[in-house]
Order: sequence, then C-alpha cells, then structure tokens
Amino acid sequence: GIVNDEGTLTISNSIIANNTGGDCIGTINHTGPNYGCGGSVTGNLNLGPFTGGYFPLLSGSVAIDAGDDSICPSTDQRGAARPLDGNGDGTATCDLGSYEVDEVVATATPTVTPTETPLGTPPPTDTPAPTAEVVPTVPPPPPTPLCEDHNFAEGGVVRASIADSLGYAVNCRVLYQNGAPTQWLGGDLYNAGAIGIQGVLDLGVIQAVDIFSPVGMSYFNGGAVFCLRGQGTLIWLAAKNAPRVAEVIGSYEVDDFPGFTCATLFEPGTLVLVRDNPTQSMPPLPAAPQRQTLTNCTVTFDIGVISSSLSGIRAELPATAFVDGGYQVSLNGVEVWLSADLVTTSGDCGE
Repeated sequence: GIVNDEGTLTISNSIIANNTGGDCIGTINHTGPNYGCGGSVTGNLNLGPFTGGYFPLLSGSVAIDAGDDSICPSTDQRGAARPLDGNGDGTATCDLGSYEVDEVVATATPTVTPTETPLGTPPPTDTPAPTAEVVPTVPPPPPTPLCEDHNFAEGGVVRASIADSLGYAVNCRVLYQNGAPTQWLGGDLYNAGAIGIQGVLDLGVIQAVDIFSPVGMSYFNGGAVFCLRGQGTLIWLAAKNAPRVAEVIGSYEVDDFPGFTCATLFEPGTLVLVRDNPTQSMPPLPAAPQRQTLTNCTVTFDIGVISSSLSGIRAELPATAFVDGGYQVSLNGVEVWLSADLVTTSGDCGE
C-alpha cells in the first residue's frame, strides 16, 4: 500500500490493491488512470499468482488496455514491449501496472443470413465455413533475473555480490553486452534510448545493466557490489534523477570475478562500462567531502527504506555523522547510513 503523510503524492497508470491493512493513507493525486485509492478504473482486477516479482493480468482484467499511452514507458517490468493490444479490439493501449499482457489478435466471426427458397428449387450446395487465420505471435523475452542469478551464467557479462537481506529484491536487466544492444529473436531488444545520454554512447559502450527493484526498494543498506565484464571506465546514472545525470565512479577488481570491473552501489540505476575515460582531459576534481560529526541532530524516517516489511513505521533517531548527503544512525546497535532525501531533520544537522 501507500502511506503519504506529507504533501500530495501523484500517481498514474498504476494498480494499488489487495494490501494488508489497506491500500492508501494520505492525499493521492490521480494524474492519469489508476486502479484503487479512488482511481478511475474499477471492476474485476483478475490478477494471476505472484510470479517473478509481479502479478500477471489475466484475461478479462479491467486493467488491460486501460492506461494512458502518453505516460507509458516503452517496456514493462519484464522488458516486454508496450503498448500492446491486450483485449483484441484492434488498438494497442498500455495496461495499468508493471505488466503488459501479450497481444490478442481479433478474428472475424462469419455470419449466416437465412434466405427463402422457392418450392421446387434444388437445395443449396454446402459451403465450407471460413477457417480463422492463425497469426503467429512473438513470445515475450524471459523475465529479468535477480542480479546474483547472473553469477551462474557462463559467459555472462554481469556479476553481483549482495547481502541476503537485499538480494531477493534487486534485479539486473542487461541492456548492452559486448558492445552491442541485447538481442532477442534476431533483433535488438533495447536501443540507445535505454541509456539516453549521447555523451555516454560516444565513449564506446562495452556493457550496460539496468539495476532495479520490482518491490520498490530505493536504498541498498550497506551497499552491494556490481561488476561488468571487461576493462574500462564505469559510468553511473542514478534512477532517482530525472533527467538522468552521468557520473564517472571509482572501480576496482574482485578476486571472485576475474576479468570484471566492479563498483559498490547504494541505489537503483544504470551502470555502464565504457571504453574511453572522459576524465583524462578534465581538470582535477574537487576535494572529497569531509565527514561532519553531529551531536545535536535528530532524523525521522520510514523504516520501510531499510526493511520493506516494516513500511509505514516511522522512527526518530539521533544522527552521529553527516557526509555528502547522508546521515549515520545506530539502529539496534548497527551503524546505518540514510540518504538525506529520505529523512526529515531537526537540530544542528550539518549542510
């Protein structure tokens, strides 16, 4: 469900339903069609069982072809193209939620009009009924695997090391591999738009992976290690920035993943390994931010950013340090870093 206790939350093309304890708390602004929380779409949602991080829409669901194409992404959570004609009316329209139903091909049903036959007229010859045309459909690509599942792919271009408490909720979608977009059934599954910044493409993309959380995890507590096959420079595009901002980040090698270039990341986004290093002709970078020790600062936050099962429970804790947009707190004896945009502060909390 959604708990919004500050300001107004805007949602569109979404499904919020069947949550324990209620679906919505707080002010919700519907800027497009939604199911649940007072949205414009109502009726039988008809969801299938939870599969691979999502609930598929079954035939007859009111969410099929009920979205707004003007705000619809080009792929769904599985990487399948959207919009598709999921209800067979001849028009491709986005579905609500993160799952796009496969295309349904409408076929015409022959109609028979009775006619009067004069007496003495021979009976008409039987005419074979028309045969419905069978139109082949292209199967969708396989679901996007968990990041650590890539570790078992021989010749794969992604490796990851993630804590057990996070690994179940972090998926890795390979956008580019070995210098070319990922292929599916002989064609490009993705294109340059998946990275979206021409300056990054000009550096010579070797590998690229989209790191995301189907369950909505926005912070990887303690960090997680992600590696791409090959040698080069790592570029990071955090998902929270719109439009995306490309950053050159530090990298290192891991003994468990020889031949890979690795980095520690704390949030969803797109990681790109490029051939050229754009910093070689740049002026020196500014000095690293200094750690500020705090003695009179309190931060308030939703514990759901640490454990999704505790979403909606707010905690107020003293912060002991501040470094470049993050606060350090002690939670049950464990030191935890929280992004500044996930907390509210009171007292002397640094800059």
